[in-house]
Amino acid sequence: NGDYAVQVTQNGCIDTSVCVNILITEVTERSLFKNVSIYPNPTQGKINIDLGILKDVTINVFNVNGQLVYHKKNITTSTYQFELKEVSGIYFIEISTQKEKQLYKLIVK
Repeated sequence: NGDYAVQVTQNGCIDTSVCVNILITEVTERSLFKNVSIYPNPTQGKINIDLGILKDVTINVFNVNGQLVYHKKNITTSTYQFELKEVSGIYFIEISTQKEKQLYKLIVK
């Protein structure tokens, strides 16, 4: 909450907007992914995903080079387990529905 203005600088000139009072009355979490959990993390290969209320989910796992190393679609259960048989390192799990997608960092030991 507070008074805010925007200051723009270009070619040595500075201009400032009028102040506007901002009052935040409510912050709500609307993401479908707020109850998703991935464990254990770090892992030695076996991964559990609690998908909460998500339905018809696709899971993609990418290495740090952006290469797809695991893919599974049409997951309809609230929990999903799989084994990632990859070398130690950092991976990214993309969980997506028809409406949204979320990316999670995973460490494989």
